[in-house]
Amino acid sequence: MNETENASSSEDQVAALDARNLQKTPSFRIRTAAHKLMPWLIEHPFISEARAYHKKRDPEENERTAPPADEFIDLRGLWVVEFYTPAHIENLLSGFRRLGWDKDDDSIPRNNPLVWVQRLRENPYGGGWLNLGHIRPPGSRTFLTNFRSGPLPPEVEYATGRLFSLTSSLTCIVMGFVFNAEYSRIFDSQLRVDRETYLKRKGRGHQIFNPAAQKEDHIRLIRAEAGENAASWFRKYIPGLFSSGILGGDFPTCEFVSLRATEPFPARPANSDRPPAYLSILDMDDDWSTWTCADMSGLKFTWPTTRGEDSRYHAVLAVREGDLAGNALKSWNVSDRSGQINYLDHLITGLLSRWAILPMLTGYGRHLNAIRNSATLRSDPGHDPVEILRNLVDHVSYNVDVAAVTAELIPYANEPSLFDHEVETFRPSNAKRYGEADYTLAKGLRIQIGERAVWLQKTDQSLRDHLTQYGTLLGATESIRVQRTLRRLTIVVIILTLLMLWAAMANSELGLRLDQYFKAFSLR
Repeated sequence: MNETENASSSEDQVAALDARNLQKTPSFRIRTAAHKLMPWLIEHPFISEARAYHKKRDPEENERTAPPADEFIDLRGLWVVEFYTPAHIENLLSGFRRLGWDKDDDSIPRNNPLVWVQRLRENPYGGGWLNLGHIRPPGSRTFLTNFRSGPLPPEVEYATGRLFSLTSSLTCIVMGFVFNAEYSRIFDSQLRVDRETYLKRKGRGHQIFNPAAQKEDHIRLIRAEAGENAASWFRKYIPGLFSSGILGGDFPTCEFVSLRATEPFPARPANSDRPPAYLSILDMDDDWSTWTCADMSGLKFTWPTTRGEDSRYHAVLAVREGDLAGNALKSWNVSDRSGQINYLDHLITGLLSRWAILPMLTGYGRHLNAIRNSATLRSDPGHDPVEILRNLVDHVSYNVDVAAVTAELIPYANEPSLFDHEVETFRPSNAKRYGEADYTLAKGLRIQIGERAVWLQKTDQSLRDHLTQYGTLLGATESIRVQRTLRRLTIVVIILTLLMLWAAMANSELGLRLDQYFKAFSLR
């Protein structure tokens, strides 16, 4: 049940309560009249009846939307992706130095990320990835030998990191923040909290938020806060392209959730049966836009998570716990929670590094559109030409970054052997969605990335030509203005010179004689 169903107007809710009969009662008429006389003091009877109606239904609604006793929803971690283009690569290198990650790892020779990035950026083709290992807070105790020390958000037990050199101008970090046991149960605990319906004023009416609507809002808030905490970590320590605000502060993120009893994103039933309400609240009730892992049939990937606009760059990797005990995991000889997360981190990070290119291109598209629609490119006498030229310089320098990235992305997206390397195969969970037997998520990403990169390249070239022409016209216009100003100044200087000569002559002997001559001439 979505928010529009849960938060409807009070008049619509009361209609279900046989409002016609209610309006005929003397009590209703008296309270209506009193409300009209003192609306700030006495509530409309419609509102009172709606509140009473939902208060009776709250216990049933809380029970319906809570997971059953044998279920447990485990929010295990969150992956966050950051890109480093030519304009941001120095931030990555300096961030490694600040964190102390610019030194060789004793346990793994030649595992210096700073040297690795510099070497790959010099390669004309890029390519390759580097495991940063486990990242733990300073002073933490662990039996692991291959780990780095670094500050982490308080709800994070440890982190994992992988560096990807996609092209020579595009470096990517995929960080996996693994939540501690207390924070991991936040979805499950919040879905079990009993809530009371409340009304919120909206225009001339009210919205009614029942327990289901409140739980949806709380799940959305949890996701937003977890994403913001991880994004803040990047902005503080190793800021890159997304840290610069290209998506308005958003980052590409992917949460990992496991369910103990229920399959996430179940297939649509042929009959009218609906999945459990808590799956709907989590936006895991439908397989229409999901992708299933070829090597682990119960592992599913989807984005965006919600039906709203507030999480367009957030994805979900979900699985039922029983499906984690497959042959793939057995071959890794892992069965505990940490081992499962490590396996999935190895499995999914390659895909996430390619998937996050789409949000990056979306951000570039927004930037180019903003330049095109900017007042900077309009002839307005009120604008300061120096400020306009400064903005043009900023735009041109930014577009150099766009041009470098898109020029390399086009051949990269058109070469499956490069793009699909180290990317796990995911196929549509619903075979009817795309109608191709061999269609994969990687193929879909390659098509979209290639098309968007071509569009961006053409738009960027057109815009740069326009900026160059506009800069030339602006310079010519300002030259004409300067010439006109100089002409006016020349006239002013001539007049001032004549006045100064006249004043000098008035104080000289010649001036006095001339003055006497003119006076004598006037007497005649």
